[in-house]
Amino acid sequence: MKKRIRLVSAILALLVIMSGMTFTASAISFTNGSTLGTGTITSAVNEDLTTDGKVTYSKAVYTDSESRQQAVYAMEFNPATSDYVPYVYSKYTGTGSGTYSSALKAESQFGVDVIGGVNATFYAMNTGSTYAGYWVHDGRLAQATVGYDSNIITFDSDGQVNIVKSKLDFKLYLDGKEITSGGGSGLVHINKKSLADSVSNGFYYWDTECGTKTDSVIAGLEILCKKLDYGQLSIGNTLKGEVLEVRKDSFYSAVGEDEFVLYVKNDSPIKASVEAAVAVGDIFEIQVNETVEESKQYTEKANTAMVAQYPIVKNGAVDAAESLSQLGAKFMNERAQRTSIGIKEDGSVVLICSAGRNITDSSPGLTVYELADIMVQLGCETAFNLDGGGSTTMVTTKTGSNDFDIRIKSNEGTYGRSVANSIYIVARQSVDIEISAALDQLITENEDSEAAAVVTAISEANAVIANTNSLTSDYTRAYMVLQSALSGKAELDNLLASVSSISFKNYSKTVLEMLWEAYDEAVAVRANNDATVGEIEGAINNLSTLLNMSGEASINISQGKSYVKLFNAYSTIANYDDTNGKELTDGNIGSLIINAYGPAWVGFHGSSKTGTEDGSSYYDTTIDLEKIESNLSKFVVNAEHDWGAGIEAPLKVVVSVSDDGTTFTQAGLATCNITNLVRSTTDVTDTTKLARTDVIYTLNLDEGVKGRYVKFHIVAGKTMVFAFVTEMQVFKSDSPITEGLYVTGFNEKILANYSIIFTPDYAAELTGDNANLNWARAISAQWDEELQNYVVLQTAQGNNGNVIKTVPENGFVLGVHGETDEGIVNKAYASTAKVGDIIVLHGIDIANKTLLAGSYITIKAQAGASLKPNATITLEGNFAKGIKENQTLTEIQANFNGSVIVKNKNGNVITGEAVVGTGSVIIVGTTNYTIVVKGDISGDGEIGSIDYLFAKRAFLGTITLTETQLKAACLGGTALPTSTDYLKIKRHFLGTFDIFA
Repeated sequence: MKKRIRLVSAILALLVIMSGMTFTASAISFTNGSTLGTGTITSAVNEDLTTDGKVTYSKAVYTDSESRQQAVYAMEFNPATSDYVPYVYSKYTGTGSGTYSSALKAESQFGVDVIGGVNATFYAMNTGSTYAGYWVHDGRLAQATVGYDSNIITFDSDGQVNIVKSKLDFKLYLDGKEITSGGGSGLVHINKKSLADSVSNGFYYWDTECGTKTDSVIAGLEILCKKLDYGQLSIGNTLKGEVLEVRKDSFYSAVGEDEFVLYVKNDSPIKASVEAAVAVGDIFEIQVNETVEESKQYTEKANTAMVAQYPIVKNGAVDAAESLSQLGAKFMNERAQRTSIGIKEDGSVVLICSAGRNITDSSPGLTVYELADIMVQLGCETAFNLDGGGSTTMVTTKTGSNDFDIRIKSNEGTYGRSVANSIYIVARQSVDIEISAALDQLITENEDSEAAAVVTAISEANAVIANTNSLTSDYTRAYMVLQSALSGKAELDNLLASVSSISFKNYSKTVLEMLWEAYDEAVAVRANNDATVGEIEGAINNLSTLLNMSGEASINISQGKSYVKLFNAYSTIANYDDTNGKELTDGNIGSLIINAYGPAWVGFHGSSKTGTEDGSSYYDTTIDLEKIESNLSKFVVNAEHDWGAGIEAPLKVVVSVSDDGTTFTQAGLATCNITNLVRSTTDVTDTTKLARTDVIYTLNLDEGVKGRYVKFHIVAGKTMVFAFVTEMQVFKSDSPITEGLYVTGFNEKILANYSIIFTPDYAAELTGDNANLNWARAISAQWDEELQNYVVLQTAQGNNGNVIKTVPENGFVLGVHGETDEGIVNKAYASTAKVGDIIVLHGIDIANKTLLAGSYITIKAQAGASLKPNATITLEGNFAKGIKENQTLTEIQANFNGSVIVKNKNGNVITGEAVVGTGSVIIVGTTNYTIVVKGDISGDGEIGSIDYLFAKRAFLGTITLTETQLKAACLGGTALPTSTDYLKIKRHFLGTFDIFA
């Protein structure tokens, strides 16, 4: 079967093998005398690891072009054409385990038949956990961190291989109510270990992937839960767990089969509220959502997955530029043991290890570039550099025993080094009987359901059962999906997950704000166990509509808004009345064809009109949009015409707008969509005239208008006494947000592409350990009461240095890291911030440390500050004068309209009641003014003996003062200090003279 690798990631998009290549997709077989790398093979071994010959092992020793002996070990199989599949696993996910030990554990714990394997993902050696991406085995999410953006290799049960861009989001619910942390997900890490001084404020999840004990290292709240409904933690699904035990001041505690533990440290801001709310018997729900829409079809169906971190071959050719940028030239050119995974055009998987550092085979090892050359020679269309050096290990099954041959390892220990995880080749397993029977039963119990979500879930489950390649993970996933559909809120959950992953750049400001409101309403519906079908469907429809309004949008901003009618609706008949004064903007548009006089309609009657115009009654209704809105470009009135029932469509609809509700400006005359209406008794016999129809009046403007109040002036027909209207709408044209930066959370250590806000209560000092601003763009900002906004105090680029160490009172420090894709764009925008600029927060609550979906920050230049008319300070040239000794920043600020920044003579921004002195700088807009305090030559803001000595020595010529110091020392305006100057300074600090009198 021919198989093409599908790469969704644009970065890693693969083309067919170049026509000039001579290598094929046949299995690897080394022969003496053949070329390998830059040399000739001197010794070769080729073995079948399985009786059917579908998994092969080969070893080649060769002499390279520099007469160095090198050794390469290889395994190959094709998951699409054999009964063998990839399997990523570690005996201990949190701390790591050797490839040999993990192979034995995989067989004993999960019953797999391991044929062979190699070490896989890079990891942090101080914890043993991976530091990038995530990995999956048996469809179970084994280890992950929320929000990490990476490329992932996925393998499904059909043997399909895909390399996709992936970013996971987690949602944690307790009895239906979401738990959040630092503005983001309440759940941060899956089966990961952190050092004691870097434990996150969010929750950690641990199950038996990490062993029989959690990997928590400091005391906290540990909540033991039982997994329900055959559930497992998997991408695209919701795992439910019932609380079995609440462990206080606990760490490194027991976790058993089909259990998980949720842990949060004692000093986390969210710990107290969760501890107060949780009890035995409560239900936790954990959702794992793929946020990259086009990747869902692959990551949600992956039986096995691992990070595709360091590419070295793309499109059948060596391409290691991306790896070079991340790993550096030294790493790439160093000779060492190497490990790699490659994919051939037909889907065959190649696992390679090479000897190095003269530990085995008298081999100094390969550079990463030489490894890449070999992967191309072996026919790989794409390949990745895995962890190497002392981590490089290969094991294969030992014939006739339950043990493994260690083909290559480091010299660390009997079985080699502990590594984060390993990728194995295992025999395809039969489906677990229990989950198979449970899925059959669940389908049977609900096959008569007409609910759309249930029908779809049953159809997908039947497809899984019909597919002979399906594995236990497929059955488990199908069972969980069907269970979720039966809850009635599956579609709502999917929509909430989709909203959580939106980017502000895809929506206009107005739509984004409407999405935030709709999201909050939907979350409340989800948390309500008594929510009606109508409430659930309403939340779904609202969210779905807004989610689809990406790009250029025309938005109905009048729905739900209040209005004033200068007339009374006809209330003699209940259906004609304006119930609660809300029907004209409730979004419920009636139709004459469906229900001509139903409750959706409001009757306008000549007996209660606003006034008369040209012999016709008119009715004025003014909608309050609650704030002045711009780009109002479309206005609609939905009416009806039913001549036989005495209802006549309006003759005209005039639209006017106003900022204050008093003075209105006409925007235009709405056009009726039907021009051939019956308007007289004569018209009744005219077959070209319509006597009964819905009518729509629309005013479209090429250039929008602005206003808070919109008046609809409706002039009724001359003949009939009734006019019926069902809805009035005001639309705003809006374009997507074009600039801004995203924020990923509050008060946590910055990782790749993170954008973190640090608040004053986080730490006394921002360090590399708790903030990691070393390679981030840092912005310090403080609240300005007059401007009602945050103003930039200081910026730093962070080129391996942490310049901003303290968070200003009543302010924050923003750290923005950018390594790839949107992260680079984010950091570039943050780099435009200048001292004095205004920071505007959208959907970000500093006080409560919360972030709404798609929240963002914009930076705008502050309008230049100016001196107040009664200011005591003067700005002359590049200098600020008129400042006295011991004057504080607050006193300086009081002289200006608008905000100014003040830095001390060392260039550091000063805040609060700090004293300013000579040499300090006032920044007004983009102009710097150096402060001169008469008599304060030292620049400490006070006049003392040191200033007297400076002036006297300058007079005597024994020291040279700067230009600024001279202006402070020369009290009489002379070029150099005089004896009178230094005597006045002396008398001032002795209290017998006042320089400032």
